[in-house]
Amino acid sequence: MKYFSFIMASMLLLAAGCSKNQVEVIDEPLTDEEAWVDDLSLPVPIQFSSSSMSTKATPSGPIDGTNFNNSLDLGIFALAVEYDTESSQYTQVWNRNRFPETILLENEHAVTAADGQINFDETKYYPISNEYSYSFYAYYPYTDSAIQTVEDYYKVTFDLGYTDILYASKNAYVSNKSGIIGFNAAYIRWMKKNNYEENTNVNTQLNFVHKLTSLKINVNTTADSNSNMRVQTVTLKNTAAQADLYVADSRPAGRNISGQIQATPGSTGKDIVLTDGTDTDFSDIELSNTGTVLSQFLVLPANEYTIEVTYGIYNGDGELDGVTTTSGTVSRSSGFLAGSRYNVNITLDEVEPIVLTAELTEWKDDDTTDTTWTPDEN
Repeated sequence: MKYFSFIMASMLLLAAGCSKNQVEVIDEPLTDEEAWVDDLSLPVPIQFSSSSMSTKATPSGPIDGTNFNNSLDLGIFALAVEYDTESSQYTQVWNRNRFPETILLENEHAVTAADGQINFDETKYYPISNEYSYSFYAYYPYTDSAIQTVEDYYKVTFDLGYTDILYASKNAYVSNKSGIIGFNAAYIRWMKKNNYEENTNVNTQLNFVHKLTSLKINVNTTADSNSNMRVQTVTLKNTAAQADLYVADSRPAGRNISGQIQATPGSTGKDIVLTDGTDTDFSDIELSNTGTVLSQFLVLPANEYTIEVTYGIYNGDGELDGVTTTSGTVSRSSGFLAGSRYNVNITLDEVEPIVLTAELTEWKDDDTTDTTWTPDEN
């Protein structure tokens, strides 16, 4: 691990003026990787305990699971906050333009290990000065162009359909030692010296949550197997094609929307065509009466979705004959939930007129009943 030379760090801090967090890393290896606990001349490394997140979702892969995937690219912010002991509330005091020293980490890239451990591209440290305490904000997938709008919030825009979007935050909090507020160098040292946790990561676990709804598309057919009925395309109609994730927001309560995700203005009313990650034509997939999984949409939670299916009879030459398009809706009175997967079961019936039906099965249990696909009148 790399550590600062105290003299060099002090000189750099003086030279940096108010930007106390901008300090060059000096190559000066030490034999004891935890020497910073007692040696106040050494900087305190920013570390995270193993992360908590469901497995990331891909077009054809799972969304369920309990462990962090290996090698996930994260973006992480560490932003200054103040704590009011009378109200027991936190106030974000960071401001990107007016108070740059309140920004410790700004969209820093990090990668997860198989056990969920979060590793920066290079070791990051708390400022030697304890003037500020910080809260952490993280998101997936990382982009090097996180959008800063005005001076008091960060947001990132993602394309919807197949990109999973996750968010985590860890607020600073007051320890049981008077006068020490986390997270800063003094707080981390105190926690470690008093064996608050057995490891060196000092209660900085980031618990990620999914911000989108998964619609897993399953197709089965009641037709005779000799008919070779197949799906060509599946389209999600009139939906939002992009979403803004507000990573961190320092505006007052009531206007603060940290962690919220919203449709990007101007991106609604679009169509998203289902893909397995490489192709949007499923004509080469043979269907059965027990159901065949095609892929899944990853979209903003809503009360209702309109899905259009184009299908026909496979002619053996790579094309479909008698191609028909039918659309229908799936809805829930209480709305579809973020972080839940719904199995949308589409049945192709060869009896005229061809009817599509679907029911939803919750990925996460709740107290709602199944919903039926309602085909449009042809």
